[in-house]
Amino acid sequence: MCRINPRVDFAFKKLFGSEENKDLLISLLNAILSEEPPIIEVILKNPYNLADYKSGKLSIMDIKAKDNNGRWFNVEIQINEDLDFDKRALYYCAKLVTEQLSEGTMYKKLQKTFSINILNFHFVPNDEFHNCYKIINIATGKDDKLHDVFELHYLKLRKFKKNFNDRSYAVGSKIY
Repeated sequence: MCRINPRVDFAFKKLFGSEENKDLLISLLNAILSEEPPIIEVILKNPYNLADYKSGKLSIMDIKAKDNNGRWFNVEIQINEDLDFDKRALYYCAKLVTEQLSEGTMYKKLQKTFSINILNFHFVPNDEFHNCYKIINIATGKDDKLHDVFELHYLKLRKFKKNFNDRSYAVGSKIY
């Protein structure tokens, strides 16, 4: 029997980023995000971000999707160490935000964007399995929802430990 490692880009994209497996992507997103309302349906989008001008940068996301509530998602898996991954994650997230608007569209039409980054190398300097980054008010240390347009999530594969027979899993403080 041939076994394919789901951490390989091609297999990951096939497993979570194909029309026939959209239910797996929905389950993955709902397990990672604590958003209300939950994701019911996703529309897979073209993962190629073409350059807007001759010297612009082409980028290719692993999975790009939009849900039934208009929220946008980028899901990336990165196995090899990339010390500048934070910059790439921000760039991809910004691309999802900026491509929502076209000439004449009001800024209030911007929908929340999520960047889900599943990493198999040490990147975030703590021992947590799941780390979420948002814009917060430095003076209060709180998220006052003033700039609630994006979230960056980093999941550390090396911290995820689960028995094969154990059907429950934990993300953050939730147990499923």
